[in-house]
Amino acid sequence: MHGASIALPPQFHGDFAEVADLYLLAQGKRGTLQEDTPTSLRPNNDYLLLRVKQLSKLNPTILDFGCGNGALVAAARANGYKAYGAETYYDGIRDQDRLAAQHWGCNDDIVRDIIHGHLDFEDEYFDLVVHNQVFEHIKDLEQAVSEIHRVLKPGGLMIGIFPTLGVLTEPHLNLPCIHWLPRGRVQMAWARAMRSVGLGFSFWGEGEEWFQRAMVFLEERVFFRTRAEITMILEPLFRLKWIEPDWLGFRVPKCAWMLKLPGAPASARAFARIMAGVVVEAVKLEVIEPIERNGRTVI
Repeated sequence: MHGASIALPPQFHGDFAEVADLYLLAQGKRGTLQEDTPTSLRPNNDYLLLRVKQLSKLNPTILDFGCGNGALVAAARANGYKAYGAETYYDGIRDQDRLAAQHWGCNDDIVRDIIHGHLDFEDEYFDLVVHNQVFEHIKDLEQAVSEIHRVLKPGGLMIGIFPTLGVLTEPHLNLPCIHWLPRGRVQMAWARAMRSVGLGFSFWGEGEEWFQRAMVFLEERVFFRTRAEITMILEPLFRLKWIEPDWLGFRVPKCAWMLKLPGAPASARAFARIMAGVVVEAVKLEVIEPIERNGRTVI
């Protein structure tokens, strides 16, 4: 997650706002952007907290990987769970998130810095690792996955929610298809065309400032991959289960009954993947022999 320092919009506190929330906001269906706090989590973190509660009989030790302002960590601890967080704070750009976490009682021992990709926790320490809208911001995903695998106990569980290259609308800029285009003149021309018809989140600024901030962020802080690429990174270390229907049923409870209809889970999975991203449940596998990629040992 390293790159040149850029100023982020003041609305970006905690995790980046979730795709569905931002879409509804852009359509004028919400008055304000919901902040993530321990007593009022955004829906994705609410879902992850529910998954934590489902494991309560195991008294799990939990890590929120890329925890932002620590809202989920604080909420889990308030519910009696042994929860920790790990965050880069974008190399100091998002220090307001550190202050928020400390305000909620998450000191530097509870929410620890990720330094050069390393998690400051012992091997096999956690029963559960969760992450929300994080994987698309990691340049060296293989290292991150290796670190998550390292700190999970044997048979431990990872649950992640994140957009892939397959989403229709780029969720941080709210521009359709821009992340499918090659970076450079073509991508910039498309961005200008979309902005000219009123698309794109206004909090990046006005006029040329919008492009200077939003496009730099997209280039330096966002690393989309296809689901197939992510699967290749995860599968040697984890047994995967894609659970978008379960997540969608939580996000849209009035329609949860529809998931019992023939063919509904497949349709829900396809809808979620193109509108928001993927949701993965991954069980840690034992690795007998070292795994090498691109000339280096990843685990």
